[in-house]
Amino acid sequence: MLSVSYLKSVLSYCAESGTLTWLRRPESHFSSARVCNSWNAKHAGKVAGYLKPDGYYRIAIDGVRYPSHRIAWAIYYGEIVSSDLVIDHIDQDPSNNRISNLRAVTHQENMRNQPIRKNNSSGVTGVSYSKKEKKWIARIDVNGRYARIGSFEDFQSAVKARRQAEADRGFHQNHGRPYEQRELDAEYNAFMMDLDGAGKVTL
Repeated sequence: MLSVSYLKSVLSYCAESGTLTWLRRPESHFSSARVCNSWNAKHAGKVAGYLKPDGYYRIAIDGVRYPSHRIAWAIYYGEIVSSDLVIDHIDQDPSNNRISNLRAVTHQENMRNQPIRKNNSSGVTGVSYSKKEKKWIARIDVNGRYARIGSFEDFQSAVKARRQAEADRGFHQNHGRPYEQRELDAEYNAFMMDLDGAGKVTL
C-alpha cells in the first residue's frame, strides 16, 4: 500500500457517500508534462475506481491496483490497516465504502458477519432439518469447523439455540440476514453513489 500522504495527494474521500475522487496531480507524478496534462484532463475531479465481479471496488494508482475500502480507511484515519486485519463491510455490501460501514477486524470476526448463503434451505444460517433424525439441527462455526449445538423437535427452538450461540460467541447482529435484504441495500448504496459521482467512475 502507498503511504497515506501520497494517497491524500491523489485522492479525496467523502466519508458520507464512500466515494473516492481523483485530485489534480502534479507533473512530478508523471513522466512528462504532456502525460500529466492528459491524465488530469481525463481523470481529475471524477470518481475513482472500478467495480469487480466480486462486488468490491478497486483503484489503479500508478499501474498498481488497490482495494478502495483500504484506501478510504487510510485517508480517513491517517493510517494503513495492518496486513493481519481485514476491513469488514458492516452491511455486507462490499461496494459500500462509507466510513460508517467499515470496521477493521480479524479474519475470524469478519466471518462472523456474513449473509446467509443462497443455497440455504431453512432460511436461517446454521439450522437445517435432518430427515434421518426427524429433528431440526443447529450448528455453529467454531474456529473453522462446524460444532453441533443440538437437535430440536421444532424449528423455532433450533433457531433460538443458534441465535444464543451467536450472541455467546460475539457474532455481529447482521450475520445470517436474508440475502434479499443485502441485495436491496446494495441497490440503494449504488444509487446514492451515482448521485454523488454522477455515475462517472474512472480508474
